[in-house]
Amino acid sequence: MTVATKKEAESVYGSRYETVEGKIDQLELEKKSEAATIAMDQDPRFTFTDEEFKCILQLKDMCATEGVKYNSIFELAKYQIGVWSDGPSKRIENAFKNLKKRREFEQKHSRMFSHDLVDSINMMVDNFPDFYAASGLVQSNLRHVAVNVGDLDFKRVISDEAIMDKMALFYLEVTRLCTIDLEELRRGMGVITDYRGVGFYNMYPCLKFLKSLTELTAGPTHATRLKKVSVLMPPALSKFVNLGIAIAPKKLRSRISLGYNLDNFKELDLSQVPLHYGGSFEMHTQEW
Repeated sequence: MTVATKKEAESVYGSRYETVEGKIDQLELEKKSEAATIAMDQDPRFTFTDEEFKCILQLKDMCATEGVKYNSIFELAKYQIGVWSDGPSKRIENAFKNLKKRREFEQKHSRMFSHDLVDSINMMVDNFPDFYAASGLVQSNLRHVAVNVGDLDFKRVISDEAIMDKMALFYLEVTRLCTIDLEELRRGMGVITDYRGVGFYNMYPCLKFLKSLTELTAGPTHATRLKKVSVLMPPALSKFVNLGIAIAPKKLRSRISLGYNLDNFKELDLSQVPLHYGGSFEMHTQEW
């Protein structure tokens, strides 16, 4: 299914996000007393805590002073809430650094961002319909993105810059839609990845593909807390991957789980996992 017009696509993909962002942006950010909060009918999805409120004001001032652009108040909120740090001052400093890196990232990868998002979505739906799949609130109310890597023709994908760009652009949009209000932002998100189609015969092109995709999508430019990664892969490969996980930081190790099928992930709610991965959740990505 291809979206016919940009207007139609925005109604399909953007309404949920833009409505929330619009509500938050309508709230005036003025310096008030320490007890002040920003509220929209006292709904926690649109209500900052006192500390978040003060941090966002300071981050807004830092951007104005340093000439760093931001797209919306909600973007400032995402960068302020989405970073881990020791104390508010360090959080503001890290949020500003990451937001600045995001603007630099956009300049560095201007070719990717020059692609029309609607065209990118259509390309993915037409050519790689199973690469991204919509999921529900899979674990502890975490919204997940399901990514089917194993079925890709890696050589074809990595040899075409336009495909890589549009695939990455779509991924950035999907992760954005995983945290479209303050509650979801505070909880973070999870990822389910399927590598069961990867073997020793195609491991090298798979690694090249992942390296390219990571360069376009990952790093400190993200304003989303990745709380859980569940990886489906053959047992032979998981032995090698576990060696790498073993030397990773403790917090990172605690967030990664490996298994061949969903029976290995007791913590996941299978009613919220897409059909392809062994669950019963069924929703077309466009509908999501």
